[in-house]
Amino acid sequence: MLEVLAGIACLLLAVYQLFTAYKLFDNTKKHGNKNTSPFLLNSLWSGTLIGIILLSVGTGLIVNIF
Repeated sequence: MLEVLAGIACLLLAVYQLFTAYKLFDNTKKHGNKNTSPFLLNSLWSGTLIGIILLSVGTGLIVNIF
């Protein structure tokens, strides 16, 4: 039961992480200019990667792979 709750928490965090990464990408695409930080691509990539990892861990916890 605890694994399922942890899996649901991971899935919720993954959805939030992927949503915020998408919103950052969309905002940068609309309002980005030459003053935009060159490290923004790194933060988008790492945010998306963390979201994918949380999504896979959450799914694994729910179906008892781990």
